[in-house]
Amino acid sequence: MKFLTITRWDSMKAFSTLEIMEVSVPPHVRHAMLNDDIVEARAYQLEAVDEALSSSMLLVMPTAAGKTAVIWMMISEKLAKGGRGIMIAPTVGLVEQHIRSMRDVLKLEDEIISITGQIPPSKRSGKWTEARLI
Repeated sequence: MKFLTITRWDSMKAFSTLEIMEVSVPPHVRHAMLNDDIVEARAYQLEAVDEALSSSMLLVMPTAAGKTAVIWMMISEKLAKGGRGIMIAPTVGLVEQHIRSMRDVLKLEDEIISITGQIPPSKRSGKWTEARLI
């Protein structure tokens, strides 16, 4: 398993469309797929995003350390390059929480859907093809 160390954000390879707003306090991430002034630019999160976009990794961080913000940034970068995203959660309640937060943060309002066990299998395939983020 790789352990991350803090480096300068401008040396990152994989997160190519990232721009840090130097004038805001604290600084925020600006990205074509993120709503402005939502995601703070924390060095350890930016490094985690860069590592995850350039290799396979398991992100382990304490509660409230910003794992969800890392996911938002990773999803934003993948979607900006024409990709799609899938986020998996263990409960329907957590799925709904993630859907609400992603609609607030990402510029994808109508392209975010949830597929849970409450949706019959016959209806899942149509939903799967219509969304960019599941």
